[in-house]
Amino acid sequence: MKKTVVSSLALVAALASSQAFAFGVTDNALDLGVTSRDSETGFVIGGEGRPESDVGLAFEGAYQSEEIAGFDRTRLRVGAGVGTHYGASIDQYGALIAGFVADDVDFIDDSGFYVQARYEAKLLDTAALGTNVTYYDVWDGGLTAELYGRYQLTTDLAVQASYTLDIDDVDGGDDALMIGLRYSPDWL
Repeated sequence: MKKTVVSSLALVAALASSQAFAFGVTDNALDLGVTSRDSETGFVIGGEGRPESDVGLAFEGAYQSEEIAGFDRTRLRVGAGVGTHYGASIDQYGALIAGFVADDVDFIDDSGFYVQARYEAKLLDTAALGTNVTYYDVWDGGLTAELYGRYQLTTDLAVQASYTLDIDDVDGGDDALMIGLRYSPDWL
């Protein structure tokens, strides 16, 4: 039953995201990056949509492939929720997103849901800082906190870096660094 509900929510999120993109409801971005975890590297490709109005549909998704402790791991994540732009002196953005996540580690896999709270502040016309706090209900469940920064190189292209801390990891070593590019013709 749980997997049916999660799969249904993922399908609804994917359909809403594609319709929002097609009809110009959201401003959209594409992310590409290289990840490093315990000196093992991988890559991530993802996308994000933010409401064009003050409050509206927000969505995000990512495909990540990396090696962890000698095993190949891929993670697929897609979600949708509500986002809002606010702030008089600093352009700020916040969102609450829920969706589907699936992990595949060589010979075993697991899937479930995730919930993410997102905040970003555009400090300058060309620079932004933000954070994501995410709970994943895969494996034994887990909470992560990510801090990221972006610097706009051109109107459409930004460099970005993030550090993700696995908050409830007792063994250590699940923290990750990502460096990459963001193509966003509509916003930073």
